[in-house]
Amino acid sequence: MLTVRQRPPIAGESLMTTTTDNPASIVSCLRIGAGFHREEHAEIIERLSSLDARLMTYAATSTDLALSVKDRERPGQAITLECWVPRRTRLVATSSNSDLASALGEVRDKMRRQLDDAKSRREPQNIRSGHAKLSPSAWEDPPPGD
Repeated sequence: MLTVRQRPPIAGESLMTTTTDNPASIVSCLRIGAGFHREEHAEIIERLSSLDARLMTYAATSTDLALSVKDRERPGQAITLECWVPRRTRLVATSSNSDLASALGEVRDKMRRQLDDAKSRREPQNIRSGHAKLSPSAWEDPPPGD
């Protein structure tokens, strides 16, 4: 039988589970910074909502997302999506695309990859590969009489 142990949570950190009573989502965790117009908020949430599938493994109370823009509608505009999830310091995705829709798509895709990477680093190796590793003794025939 395979037993997987996780470390106890750090103070202020809730246990991460695959099912939670209050799963994290873009709607519940995203803070939209200055520089975005109020009319754009619905489009922003819609474009980033595909991250919900990755975020739902974390509790909303221990997950935070922040979207910010620097030099809006100027050369050098930069959109940044930051994410804080349990057991990770901070994940950051940026885009310098001047088109808002394209920039949101870029930061969404970059954040999705980082969340996937964080999840695969968090899981034990035998779960990532889809099966438990067998020890060489498991390959041998059982002793007579069993």
